[in-house]
Formats: sequence, C-alpha cells, structure tokens
Amino acid sequence: MTVQTRIIDHGRLIFLRFTGVQTAASVEKDIQNVRNLIGFRPDIPELVDLSDITEDNIDYNGMRRLARIVNDQSLDCDFKKRIALYAPHESTFGSARMFSTLTELEEGNTVSQAFHTPEEALAWLGRSETRFEDLPDYDLIAAE
Repeated sequence: MTVQTRIIDHGRLIFLRFTGVQTAASVEKDIQNVRNLIGFRPDIPELVDLSDITEDNIDYNGMRRLARIVNDQSLDCDFKKRIALYAPHESTFGSARMFSTLTELEEGNTVSQAFHTPEEALAWLGRSETRFEDLPDYDLIAAE
C-alpha cells in the first residue's frame, strides 16, 4: 500500500490518500509518518481518501489498535481531533465506520466519521469546498 500525505491550505488540513492493499501494520506506519511531517500539529483536521483501496486486510483487533494510536495524540488535549474518512465503496465504508466507532470508544479526544461523498466529508470538517479539487494546494496532491 502507498499513501500520499500533505499538509495543505496553509497548515489547516492534512490530506491523506491511501491506495492498494491496506493492513494494520502499514496504516500504523503511515500514522507515524504523518506525525513526522514538518508543520504537523495534532489539532489539524484530517481528510482521508479511501477511494483507491483495493483490499482491506484489517481485522477488529487491528482496527482497535489504530483507534488507540490516533487517540493517544489527543489524550490530554482540550480540542477535538477531527478525521473525515471518504469511503465511496461499501466494503471500505464498513471498515471506515468500524474505525470511527472504535475511535470514539477509546480514551482520547479524536472523533472520526465515514462519508460516501467528498462533499459530505468536507462539510463535516467545516470546509466550504464541495470537491477535493477545490481545496487550496490540491494541485500538489494531484501532481504526485
């Protein structure tokens, strides 16, 4: 699996696009890489594009571990970390919903939500755009 990750819109949004086969180990590594990005702050909302996942190999225990990992960055924070998951395909949407539920059950201040459309995901993050292509700096993502 590969992931494209960018902090865009002058540090106001983290955009991630996952492609290929998804495993708990690969996603855990990707989460750590996001935290190492220059300009990363745990309060920056995340927009996760899961539309190019070809296979999801994450079981319940793996998903729960990932939920704990994303929550550990917000344990002692007074803000809510927001993660919008764009998952247009039913199989990926189901996994995204499981992640969202587990994220909210774990200790921490991270909330996530799964969406079928970019417009819904962007609106939940409080964005005015209706398509990913309308995001500032999206051209940097599209060029990769």
